[in-house]
Amino acid sequence: MSPIGRIFVVINLVLAGLFLGSAATSLASAQKYKADFDGAVKARQDLKAKLDAEIGSLEAEKLAAESLRNEIKTQKDALETQKLALEQDIAAKTDEVAQMKASLSGISSGLGDMSTQLENQSSQVEQANNERMAATEARRTAEAERADAIEAKAAAEDKVNDLNAQIASLRTELNTTRNELQSTSTLLTVALDKSGETIETLGGAAPKIDGAVLQVATNVKPGLVHINRGSADAVKAGYEFDIYSSGVYKGRAKVEIVNANSCTARITAMVDGTTIMQGDTASTRI
Repeated sequence: MSPIGRIFVVINLVLAGLFLGSAATSLASAQKYKADFDGAVKARQDLKAKLDAEIGSLEAEKLAAESLRNEIKTQKDALETQKLALEQDIAAKTDEVAQMKASLSGISSGLGDMSTQLENQSSQVEQANNERMAATEARRTAEAERADAIEAKAAAEDKVNDLNAQIASLRTELNTTRNELQSTSTLLTVALDKSGETIETLGGAAPKIDGAVLQVATNVKPGLVHINRGSADAVKAGYEFDIYSSGVYKGRAKVEIVNANSCTARITAMVDGTTIMQGDTASTRI
C-alpha cells in the first residue's frame, strides 16, 4: 500500500474514533436530559398536588371565615339591640336614682332621730347580751347535767334490771306475808271478841295509822326517818311503821321520839336495792 493510502486509512480510523466519541457523548447527554425531564415532570406533578391541597384548605378557611363573619354580624346586631335596651334601662335607672336622692334627703332628716333611738337601745342590747350569756352558761350547765343524768339513767337501768328479779321475789314474799298476817289478824280478832280485850291492852300493838315520810337522815346508822304523824294521831314510842311507795315495799322503822304532830323512827329493816325517800308512805298496818 502506498504511503498516501496508509495516511487515508489512519485518517479514516481517527475520524471513526472521533465519530464514536461524539456519538457516545451525545447519547449520554440525551439520557441525562431525559432523566432531568422526568424529574422535572414529577416535581411539577408533586407541586400541582400540593397546590391543589393548599387551595382546598384555603377554600375551607374561606368558608369558615364567611361563616364566622356572618355569626359576628349576627352577634353585632344582637349587641346593638342590647345596647339600645341598656341605654333605655340606664335612662330609667337615672330617673330612679334622682328619686332615690330625693328620698335620701328625707331619710337623712330621720337618721338623727334614729341615732337617739339607737343610743337608747344600746343599753337594752347590752342587757340582752348579758342575759344571753347567762342563758348560754345555763344551757351549758343543763347540758352537763343532762349528760350526767343520761349516765345515771343508764346505770339506774342496769340496776333496775338487776333488781327486777329481787322485786318479783319480794312481792311474792310480801303477798305470802300479807296472807299470813291476814290469817293471824282474823284469828286475833276472833280471840279478842271472845276475851273482850283490845289489841292495845293485850300487847300494845299500834292501831292503823297512815302517814308519810317527811325527811330521811342517813348520817346516823342504820338511819332515821321523820314521819308526819305524832301523839295527836295516837302514835306512841315503840310503834313500827312499814314504809313503801307505789306498791314497792322498802322497809320498817320503829318510833323512838314522839312529838305532837310528828315522830322520829329508827330504821330497823331495809329491803336490798331500795331507798327510803321523802314522800314514801308509812303505815302501822299494811
